[in-house]
Amino acid sequence: MGKLSINELKKIELDFWENDELEGNGRETLESMVNKFSEFEIFFEKMKKYEDIFQSSNLILEIGGGQLWASSILKKHFPKKKIIGTDISHHAIAGSHIWERVFNVELDRKLTLDVVENDTDLDQVDLIFCFASAHHFSDFDKTFEGLKRILSSNGKILFLHEPFSNRLFYKFALKRVNKKRPAVHEDLLRPHLIREGAQANDLQLDIFRKPSIINRKGVASLYYFVMNKINFLNFIFPTSVDVLVSHQDMKSNN
Repeated sequence: MGKLSINELKKIELDFWENDELEGNGRETLESMVNKFSEFEIFFEKMKKYEDIFQSSNLILEIGGGQLWASSILKKHFPKKKIIGTDISHHAIAGSHIWERVFNVELDRKLTLDVVENDTDLDQVDLIFCFASAHHFSDFDKTFEGLKRILSSNGKILFLHEPFSNRLFYKFALKRVNKKRPAVHEDLLRPHLIREGAQANDLQLDIFRKPSIINRKGVASLYYFVMNKINFLNFIFPTSVDVLVSHQDMKSNN
């Protein structure tokens, strides 16, 4: 398969959230809920790791949030924060009531948002975050341009638990992630593309190569245990990373 256009990738994502038998269009199935539960511990690990960033942010925006379960967890942990959940598909957001009910919270706002077009009235956002979804963003020049427009002067962008590969192993890793989840087109973050996107928008970007070992099974459990313990391997082989983006005049947290 050749490289898909942005519009083709968008259509695949929208079709999935409208028609998927397990979680499309607000469906509530046990299989989907169990799958989400398996991600909770990883997100909680990340939330605690970057708690100072979450704690110092009053207006928090999730992008690519699907059914917005991560936003609901944040709202439970930080009830006084204003938390807005978004996704490109309103059919995905239709399932957000499941997680608001599970965690007994009500998000401050829920919006359909395309991170490339970014046609929104939001501004002065303190923290924009996503969990394991930034690798779906195809054009980082335009993505960072749109996100920067709504970011406060001290605001930050945080990509959490993202699959990541350099050029050497990219094709191999791409084939593997799409074999694992063929329903939608999967991708990986690549360092040169996200750095170029940040630089084009005068943003500072830090990559944290410390993959989580939670919820790994079989061979992947051993692979990520080794990657977690021997850090330089994460500069060579496919891994998962966190990415922190901020304005150029802000001091790096790396």
